Amino acid sequence: MNRLTEKIKPGGSGLLVALIVIVILFLGSTAGAVAGENSVGMLLKTQGDVKIFPWGNRPRPGLPLEDLFAGNEVATGSGATATLVLFAGGREYALTPNTRVRIYADRIEKVAGNVQSGRPGVALNLPEGSKIKSLRLMGETTRNGSVFSIHSPVSGSTIREGAYTFRWSFKADPDRVTVIIRDFDLWHNADIDKVDLIELEEKATVARLPVSGTSLSYPPPGLAPLKAGGRYSLYVVPMGPGDRVEDVIVDGYPESEFYVLPEKERDVLREKEKAVEDLSRKNPADPVPLMKLARIYIEMDLYDEALNTALRLQKMMPENPNVYRMMAGIYSRMGMPGKRDEAKRKAQKLERKI
Repeated sequence: MNRLTEKIKPGGSGLLVALIVIVILFLGSTAGAVAGENSVGMLLKTQGDVKIFPWGNRPRPGLPLEDLFAGNEVATGSGATATLVLFAGGREYALTPNTRVRIYADRIEKVAGNVQSGRPGVALNLPEGSKIKSLRLMGETTRNGSVFSIHSPVSGSTIREGAYTFRWSFKADPDRVTVIIRDFDLWHNADIDKVDLIELEEKATVARLPVSGTSLSYPPPGLAPLKAGGRYSLYVVPMGPGDRVEDVIVDGYPESEFYVLPEKERDVLREKEKAVEDLSRKNPADPVPLMKLARIYIEMDLYDEALNTALRLQKMMPENPNVYRMMAGIYSRMGMPGKRDEAKRKAQKLERKI
């Protein structure tokens, strides 16, 4: 995962940079959407000179949580990298420096450079013009006619502490679900030809819990918090009236892979948060520190914290379309299309007033 290591330092230069970011973010969001057109993906993370090339328009800066539309091209400059996701299937693609790809509704086409896809670090090095199909589930998916989504933590994201509240939703809520948490590396990296799968499943399973409702505060009595720096898989499986927890299997249900922030990175994050809060106390009406903090959370895949910060910005700047664009991006990443569309409509309404 891409980690942010720089510290926020109080002072005029940091505020100036943040103000420039806000202006660029606003210009980028207004240029990206075509009336009536739905985005097919988004940029998750960017570093360095990243640009989005809409058809028939001038390029705009590629920023985290920028919408991508069919026909767009994304290009990384020298030393720059970007990670994008397509909503159809939810597969992520990592662009190395000096790479350019064309976006379609269900795939990307490499124009130049190298693309990484699938699990982190697996470089495809595809030939020019080759096409990549979307495969992995993300966010909202359908199972036996029921629309289901894990919101927190969304697959590929980070949680701050090993004590956490997991959240999900079904459009037709079952009475009970079984929540299963597994050690991701232990489960996925084992040589299945050399191990007993039943023993492996028992060893890799951290928790198997019956739950009523759409959330779980973890850990319950008797279980320890998840380990700092650990990588885990979360499954939420609906149960019928006669189903037993011990008989539930996860085949066919989406897996949310997530990462618990290590202690050192947690300490660095606390320093950044303290610097932001110090700036906010000096000038409570200034939104720039919170905007910087929201971007830090997004870069670290901490979407719960990013959303809470965006909601604070919404109270501070209720007429700023930029804030609603940010909220739309976070909601989209968290598999909450209803709230995403509501935030987008609000942003578009406010932009028409400008």
